[in-house]
Amino acid sequence: MSILGEDDGFDVILSDMDMLPMSGADLYRALVEHHPALSERVVFVTGGGASKDQRDFLIGTRRPTISKPFRPEELTGAISAIVRSG
Repeated sequence: MSILGEDDGFDVILSDMDMLPMSGADLYRALVEHHPALSERVVFVTGGGASKDQRDFLIGTRRPTISKPFRPEELTGAISAIVRSG
């Protein structure tokens, strides 16, 4: 998170839902609170085995989500959509 305080010029933030030491949901919530503009640039990546709570969270964010394994065009499509909207 500290790098976001130093540079908020990221075009896209790819966030796995199952990261350490902070989950993708925790990262997103911190972005909403501290860097709201960056929260609009998040694309979530999941392993496909998301819990009900994770699925509900992802639906609620309305952010693009791609499941692993994904095809390159899925990733580039999600990134392109974010870049075009910003």
